[in-house]
Amino acid sequence: MSVATSTQSGDHNLTVFYDGHCPLCSREIEVYRAKNERGSIAFVDIMSPNFDASKEGLDPEKVHKVFHVKDSESNILTAIDGFVAIWDELNIFRPLSFFAKQSMTRPLFDLGYNMFAKVRPLLPKRDCEEGTCQI
Repeated sequence: MSVATSTQSGDHNLTVFYDGHCPLCSREIEVYRAKNERGSIAFVDIMSPNFDASKEGLDPEKVHKVFHVKDSESNILTAIDGFVAIWDELNIFRPLSFFAKQSMTRPLFDLGYNMFAKVRPLLPKRDCEEGTCQI
């Protein structure tokens, strides 16, 4: 289920911007939604017709190329930094978070993410008509 929310209302520690047409991305977001018991994270589908990147303070082209997370102070975290913020907020994937923060292992995380970001546009997309998505 794609949900577009506004980050201008509500109290959230993080706002996660994700591609609801990407099946892999959506599955990962569902894991985060299930762990978001405190409701501290808002999820925004950037493929929603209501989504306006400029209203969120985001570059409309870059948000479709790189994963974005906004913290409660409107700092924009991209790529691995965004994932680490989610993992830390939800207190999950602690080993991944730890190693993603280490100077010796961080380049591996960056390399992996950058490779995925390049192939993501080539992945099959969900068929999302009239607000519902089917693979």
